[in-house]
Amino acid sequence: MAMKKRTDILIPIGIIAVLAALVLTIFLGFQRQNWIRKGEQLTAEVSAAIPKQAEAGIADGTGEVIPVLEIDGTDCAGLLSFPEYEKSWAVGSPYTDINLCPVVIAGSPKGKDLVINGSRRSDQFGFLESVETDDLIVFEDFNGDVWTYQVIDTAAKELDDDLWDLAISSSSSTVYAVLSAKN
Repeated sequence: MAMKKRTDILIPIGIIAVLAALVLTIFLGFQRQNWIRKGEQLTAEVSAAIPKQAEAGIADGTGEVIPVLEIDGTDCAGLLSFPEYEKSWAVGSPYTDINLCPVVIAGSPKGKDLVINGSRRSDQFGFLESVETDDLIVFEDFNGDVWTYQVIDTAAKELDDDLWDLAISSSSSTVYAVLSAKN
């Protein structure tokens, strides 16, 4: 009889736990889709705003400043694209939510030490493992400057700072590139 009472209690508790996990999974899926939608919208708006002049900026250690423009409440530093992969993203300031878009962590294009970090989700930098040496990466800032980089390494190890001009990373991959042209 005691076993029957335990079963009567444990089965409803198990059902409630499974339902709670299902609700949480659905909520997180909707939240991820919302981040993707907002990130895509922000990328389109940053792309349209690139020729504009920006007011403030992100200073790096050398005194160089990346101009920042506020778009829909998000401080954006420019547009990052991988032409071979037809992928582009708005790039936020260091205080931007990384779930929304990749962010500048340090440096600047002029200082040849730009570091951008993004999520490893498939809609952001989840594809970095497929990037190859000699692929091109383009960063456009709000001054209208276009910086074109060529991938030199997709190493899991960290390279010396003087060997690269741009580092792009997620939690699982890092791509290093050197400046190949500035327009």
